Amino acid sequence: GYSPEIWPYVLEDHEVMNRILGHGRAVYDRDFWCMPSARRTGQTSWTLAEQLRYHATPFPRQQAFFHEFLAGRLRARNATALMLRERSWETG
Repeated sequence: GYSPEIWPYVLEDHEVMNRILGHGRAVYDRDFWCMPSARRTGQTSWTLAEQLRYHATPFPRQQAFFHEFLAGRLRARNATALMLRERSWETG
């Protein structure tokens, strides 16, 4: 599951799903329905170039994509998972 020791950055769902898929297929119930919440923009997301690189990365290298490539970029942007809990619109 989610672990800040393994992945302290945004995009936790993508990183954990990548780890799950390393153990086999993921199957969803046919009645499963999911809708993303409103997203913050900027530092809490990944760039189009990062997304394209992720999708072009062969699955056996995707774990390295997260931990060797994307982690450093997110760290430089201070895009930690804790940022997602900040609600700047509620202060002041």
